[in-house]
Amino acid sequence: MSPELQQAVQERVALGYTKEQIFTELRAAGYTEDVIESVYMLSQDDSQNPFEPVEAVNTPPLTPENQTQQTSQTQQSLIGYGEFVKQSVLLAASAWSIFLKTLLTTILVGVALLLTTGLLFGGIGMLISSPLVIGAGFAVGYILYLTMLIVVIGVMLRSLLLRDQPGTYRSHLRWMFGRIWSALVVSFYQQTIILNALYLPIAIGLLALLTGGAASIVGMGMSGAGGALGTALAFIGGYLLFSILTIVISLYVGWSFFSFAQGTHTGIDAVVRSVQLVSGRFWSVLGRLGVFFIILFVLAFVVSIVLSALFMVQGELMSVLTQMLLAPLVISSGVVLFQSLQATVTPISAEREQTIRTRVKIAVWTGAVALVALVAFMIFTFVMLFSLASSLFMPSGGFVTSPSSITPPTIPAVPTSR
Repeated sequence: MSPELQQAVQERVALGYTKEQIFTELRAAGYTEDVIESVYMLSQDDSQNPFEPVEAVNTPPLTPENQTQQTSQTQQSLIGYGEFVKQSVLLAASAWSIFLKTLLTTILVGVALLLTTGLLFGGIGMLISSPLVIGAGFAVGYILYLTMLIVVIGVMLRSLLLRDQPGTYRSHLRWMFGRIWSALVVSFYQQTIILNALYLPIAIGLLALLTGGAASIVGMGMSGAGGALGTALAFIGGYLLFSILTIVISLYVGWSFFSFAQGTHTGIDAVVRSVQLVSGRFWSVLGRLGVFFIILFVLAFVVSIVLSALFMVQGELMSVLTQMLLAPLVISSGVVLFQSLQATVTPISAEREQTIRTRVKIAVWTGAVALVALVAFMIFTFVMLFSLASSLFMPSGGFVTSPSSITPPTIPAVPTSR
C-alpha cells in the first residue's frame, strides 16, 4: 500500500468526506475492496487528534457528476508520441536481463514439457497403434506449453511493471505460480471476448450462402468467373472484417493481463479495468500503437537485411531471429502505454462500471460458445488428417513393419499326377 494513497485518504477524512464518498472514489480508481477497507482503517487510526479543532472547508459532496468534472480538470494527457517511443526504447534497453531470463525459461521449460508429453503419449500410442492416443499426447503437451507461456509472460510483465519496487525475478515467479488458476481465468476471459469477432464474418458468410442459394433457385446464381470472384471477395472481406474487429476488441480488453500481473485486479475485475482504461481514448491508444508498429516494421526490414547480408540468414530462421530481437520493444511499448493509461484514467460512476461489467460477462459467454465450436472444429480436423495419414502409411491398421518380420504365406505343394 503506497503512502501517497494513505495520505490522500487521510486528507479526505480531514476534509469531512463520508466513508461512502471515499469508497466510491477509490472503486472508480480501480482499487479492490480489500485495499479500500485497509487504507480506510489505517487512515482512521492515523487521522488527526479529535480534540484539535478542524478548520471548516467548503468542499462539495463527491457525486458522480462533479467527480467527473473535478478529475477532468486535473487529468493529465496520455503520454506523447515521441515520449512514448523514447520510453519504450529505454525500458527495452534497461530491462534486457528480464527479457533474457524470460527467453531462457521459455526454451528450457517448453522443451522439457514437449519432450516429456511427446515421449510418454507417443510411446503408448505406438505400442497400441492408436492415432487418438498420439493426438491426445500432442494436445496435452500443447495445453501445458500454453499454460507455461501464460505464467512466463505474467512473470515478465510483473517484473517490468514493478521494476522500481523490491523484488526479484524468482519472487515474481513464485507469486505467479501461486496464482496459476487466476492467470488462466483472466487469459480465458480475455481470449473468449476477442473471439466474439468471429460472429459478424460468420453471419455475413451465412447470409452470402443463403443469398447465393436463393439466387440459384430462381436461376440468377453466379457461375464461372463471376462466382469465383464473388467467393474471393467474400473471403477477403470476411478476413478483413475479422481482423478489424479483433484489433478493436483487443485494444479494449488487451490490458486485462497487465492489471492482473501488477496485482491490482483479477477475474472479471481485470477485464472491466482494461475497458475503463481505454474508454473515451480509443483513437489515442490506436494512434500511438499504430505509429510504434510502423517504426517496428521499418526496424524489422532493416534487421532482416543485416542478418541476410552479414550472417547469411534466410527464410524461417531470419523471421524467428527478427521477432526475437524486436520482441523486447513490443513488450516495453505495452508496459509504457499501460502505465500511462493508469496514470491518466478518468474515474467512472458506479452505474457506468456496472454497465461495463454486465457487457463483459455477456461477451465472455458468447465468446465461450465460439471457443467451443472452434476447438471442436480443430479436433475434428486433426483426427481426420491423422486418420488419413494412418490409412496411407499404415494400411493394415498398425505401423508398417520391415519385410523381414512379415511371415510369408505357405507355398502349396505340387500336385502329384495319378
